[in-house]
Amino acid sequence: MKKTSLKILIAILIVTGTNSFAKDCKIMTSPINLSKMTFAGSSYYLQTTPIVAGKTFKYTSFFDAYQEFENNTRKWFKDTICKEKGLDGVANYKIQWQQTDKAYNFTATFDAYENK
Repeated sequence: MKKTSLKILIAILIVTGTNSFAKDCKIMTSPINLSKMTFAGSSYYLQTTPIVAGKTFKYTSFFDAYQEFENNTRKWFKDTICKEKGLDGVANYKIQWQQTDKAYNFTATFDAYENK
C-alpha cells in the first residue's frame, strides 16, 4: 500500500512540476507594450477553407470555418511562436477574412514579443 501511494504521489509531483514550468503563451489583441515587452517581429498566418469540399460535397458554414481557423491559429502560436521560437506571445492579434464564391480566406496578423 505504501509503495502504491508513494508512486501516485511521485507521479502527481512530476505532472504538477512539469506544468508549473511550462511557458505560458499569451495571445492578445491589444498593442504591444514596449516598456514591458521586447518586439520580436510582425508576421501572419493564412488559411483557405472551401465552402463546399470537392470530394465529399460537404458544406462548411462561415462560423465553422472561422472557428477552425481560430483554433488552428492559436495552436500554431503555441507550437511555433512560443515553444519553437521561445517567445512569450503575440500582441496586435487581428483576423481578417474574405469570402469568394468557392472559399473562405482568413488571415491573422500579429506582433510577436518577449517579456523584458
